[in-house]
Amino acid sequence: MTFALVAGLTVLFPPASREAQAAQLVLFEGSWCPTCRYWNKTVAPNYATNDVGRLAPLRRVEIGTPRPAGLDKPNVGTIFAVPTFVVMEKGREVGRIEGFTTEKHFWRRLGNILSSQKLAGRK
Repeated sequence: MTFALVAGLTVLFPPASREAQAAQLVLFEGSWCPTCRYWNKTVAPNYATNDVGRLAPLRRVEIGTPRPAGLDKPNVGTIFAVPTFVVMEKGREVGRIEGFTTEKHFWRRLGNILSSQKLAGRK
């Protein structure tokens, strides 16, 4: 991720306290999926260490396995493609990103979802 992009996301999403953390990013992925592997190589190593990753911690779900409690319908809609990134807040889907092309595109779309939900300022 470029420095300017990280700095911009930090301004938009200051670190949240643990008590304020109500969001999570659920990654529906397939171990066989080359695009999922690319995301895991380029974004995943730094996801948890930045402010956005702390605001919406990552939870992984392998496609083809039973969905964990709380990720069943109607809380999360149908998954059509992998990877699919679902932003959850208080047990409900509030946004999603289907597929992955570039790191810059991923961070921009995730930032748009989080800012549209005003998750960053909640206490």
